[in-house]
Formats: sequence, C-alpha cells, structure tokens
Amino acid sequence: MILVDEKGTRIDAVVPSDSYPRNFPRNPKEGKWYFIWEFDVMPSSLPEKNSRHPYQLIFNRKTTMAYYRQKTSSEFLQCVDFPRINNASEEEKKFVVDVVGVVATVSPIGKLLDGGSDLDSSYVTFTLKDTA
Repeated sequence: MILVDEKGTRIDAVVPSDSYPRNFPRNPKEGKWYFIWEFDVMPSSLPEKNSRHPYQLIFNRKTTMAYYRQKTSSEFLQCVDFPRINNASEEEKKFVVDVVGVVATVSPIGKLLDGGSDLDSSYVTFTLKDTA
C-alpha cells in the first residue's frame, strides 16, 4: 500500500494479513483520507517500492485506521512519460511510477504464488499505447 500526506510525501505501508482485523475500515477507498496510529516504522526493505522514502510503515495488531475529513483534492499523481520509462536506469526500475496511456492488450490472469496461503497473488500483464 502507498500512503500520501497532505504535502504529497509518499511512503510505503505493509499490512500483514494478521494485522487487518477490526481496527480498519472494511473497504478502504483510494483517494480518501484516513487517520492511522500505532504502527511501526522501519527502513524500507520492499523489493518493489512505491516511493523513494527511506522508511516504510508496518501495520501491526494495534494499528488503527479511521476515516478523516478530506485535507486536499489533489490525487498526487507523479506521471512519467513513456521515453523516460523506456530509458529508465536500473535504480529507477526499482520504483513504481504513475503513467497514463491507452490499454492495448491484457494478458490472462496469472498466479505469482500458488500454495493456498494468504500470500497467493494474481497478476495481469498489459501493454499501454502512448497518447502523447
């Protein structure tokens, strides 16, 4: 999960499956504001990062997340153009970016892990067409 504050600062947040109980909204909505407390802060160690922040938040059993009034209408998108993506350095490839384009193809749903655990994940691969 990626969290953004009212200044646009992004930070990754990890929500282990055993810490997603009663203290969270049933279906958190993208773009909505939430007040979060009782979490751990650790150096960032995710293989794929949603932010360049040196730390990440780790939610735990005490973490509470409650709806909060909207602080700003900005969506804080940081879109990257296609040439920059195609010419990304190895360091830049470690970070997720926002991009706008037309979906040209979508693959069938694949499985990253298959073992009946909470870590099982599905994925699709899609091709975007540059609209610039």
